[in-house]
Amino acid sequence: MKKKINLLCLLLFLSFASLQAQNNTKIDVALQQEMSLRKSNELIGINIILNRQYDQMDMRMKSDAYMEKEIKRTFVVGELKRFSEETQRNVMNYLRSFSENGQVANIQSHWIYNGIYCHATRDIIEKLTAFDDILIIGFDKQYRLAPDTEKTDATDVSKGMAYNVLKVNAPQVWDLGYTGSLVAFDT
Repeated sequence: MKKKINLLCLLLFLSFASLQAQNNTKIDVALQQEMSLRKSNELIGINIILNRQYDQMDMRMKSDAYMEKEIKRTFVVGELKRFSEETQRNVMNYLRSFSENGQVANIQSHWIYNGIYCHATRDIIEKLTAFDDILIIGFDKQYRLAPDTEKTDATDVSKGMAYNVLKVNAPQVWDLGYTGSLVAFDT
């Protein structure tokens, strides 16, 4: 009898672990790593991509009925917004229900790619994996596009020159005799 109970417990544990692993496949690897570094109540920026995306061929066929560019654009934007509002409804309602207690913040619907951006706690992120509507939940990593440059004042106090003049080595060019003034040449 004890072996049967142990076997049953093992099977329940394995099926729960399998279900948990299956749901965690919705969580991007970078987000999983970030979640492991954060406190349980700390908000993490995430992007939620929904399973249903507007069919591009269907959109092209529908929008081809409009000849004027601005009317076609208005139709496409309206159609994408309607589609996203409809397909995001359940997830958006769920997220909004936790915004008052601070577990979710900055909820933004994105109709252009049918996704949702928000900040959420680890617990909420893990619960989102149960939604069949969701394809993937990714970490909203902040990237620096330009490297930090050395910080300098706008002017070099010792010479009284603007920073940009010094940056292009203008004083060295002036020393070579190139001052930018026009010189009349005798022929």
